[in-house]
Amino acid sequence: MRDACYLYTCFGLTLRSTVELPFPATDTDTRVDVEVVQSSEFVSPGAGFIRLHDTVDYPQGPRLEIFRAPDASIVIQYDVWMFRLAPGEQQIAFCTTAEPVRTCLDLVFERVVVPLYVLFAEPSILGLHGSAVAIDERGWIFIGESGAGKSTTAHALLAQGATFLADDMTLVDVANGTIRPGSPSIRLWKQSSEVQGALYDCLVSDQTTKRWFRLDDSLGAPAPIELAGIVWLTPTADAAQDGAWTPCRPRDGLVALLRQTFDFTSPERAWMTQRFQNAAQLLGRNTLFRYQYKRSDDGLPSHVERLVRVLRESTS
Repeated sequence: MRDACYLYTCFGLTLRSTVELPFPATDTDTRVDVEVVQSSEFVSPGAGFIRLHDTVDYPQGPRLEIFRAPDASIVIQYDVWMFRLAPGEQQIAFCTTAEPVRTCLDLVFERVVVPLYVLFAEPSILGLHGSAVAIDERGWIFIGESGAGKSTTAHALLAQGATFLADDMTLVDVANGTIRPGSPSIRLWKQSSEVQGALYDCLVSDQTTKRWFRLDDSLGAPAPIELAGIVWLTPTADAAQDGAWTPCRPRDGLVALLRQTFDFTSPERAWMTQRFQNAAQLLGRNTLFRYQYKRSDDGLPSHVERLVRVLRESTS
């Protein structure tokens, strides 16, 4: 008899899990890409492990450490969680190493674990630090420096009829020019009552008032969406530049894009090469636009209505 399990779709994968996860549910297991299982405690990384990444994930947040194990699997340590990603075995295993837990499991799976599994399993996928929505069934990715308004813009676009695709980590399949829809969840400095379609939420960390919101599945996309373009959000204090929409020159666009692609602190050479090739191929097929906007005095995303008009004009 099979143990109780849950079936989900996320980032183009069908997952069968022994625990509940924050992804859209599916009712068929005719094709399962990944088995998610809770395991006993792993052996801590030691001799023979290659350290790929070691950094504080975000200011005052947990440390994120990533290793390649001798058997070629990937081991992740995040807060008190430990994960083993084994694409060759089509498995993600996890365990808790200590108490108390500062970061909820839902957030770690959505933001770190499943995106990394896809990036290691599929070389044609590029991971971007950004948010994404679909407007008129065409996908747009918003990149920019921290605080540029990526999540705020994506959330405000939902009220304009957009479909939610991803927040914080957006995965692009450069081989076919599509965005892989991730978990319908978003990070905002808001209360649940202010977030359209919020089902539940939790603090991103105990050091910030920013919250992670799981959104209703109806706001997301069930399948990959064709990429229309990438928008480099650039807040400006210059009123004369408010609303400026400029296609970037190839060199400037590549530099901006590479700054927002997911990378490791100690990447392997093959990873570095593939990351650069994917970014160059993406920009060879899609334009990166720079959108400058002046923040409103009341803090509301007043730039969004004009942005929607520009996006629709760009794809008409």
